Amino acid sequence: MKKPLMITERQVRQLRTLVSKVLLTEDIYRDWLWCNFQVKSCKLLTMSEADTAISLLQNINNETRVDYMITPKQIRYIKSLWIDIDISQCEAGDKHLRGFLRNRFRVDRLEDLTRKQAHGVIAAVLRMKQQQASCSVAVKEDTICIQTKDNNYVFNINKNRKYDA
Repeated sequence: MKKPLMITERQVRQLRTLVSKVLLTEDIYRDWLWCNFQVKSCKLLTMSEADTAISLLQNINNETRVDYMITPKQIRYIKSLWIDIDISQCEAGDKHLRGFLRNRFRVDRLEDLTRKQAHGVIAAVLRMKQQQASCSVAVKEDTICIQTKDNNYVFNINKNRKYDA
């Protein structure tokens, strides 16, 4: 009876790369190896078991879409752009940003965006910033004047009027 061929160095590298892509911790990875192959280290796998492990981890990676998720750099950039757009951010936190994301992209948090959606958010926020730059607002006693590139708006404020809550 022939002794099965053991895992190759190339397969070990593939496994380690996939483990990091799937974001498994060392403990979870070792438990996963034990549950599926009854070994504590990938070096104890045979070549065929290693192929099976690689294909299983590739399937997990494809399902979790880790490669397609927004990057930390994109998150920081969007937040820095949003500060210029949302004047009330200090009071409301990220409430308005989350509302914007929910309305436009059907996600609740920046972290749930894909890289492609992140490009869309960045483009939209840059357009908002550009529109904001082309608009000026002036407040005089009981009048608010808003001037855009195309139109001028004047609103009169009645200070004596009581508003129902």
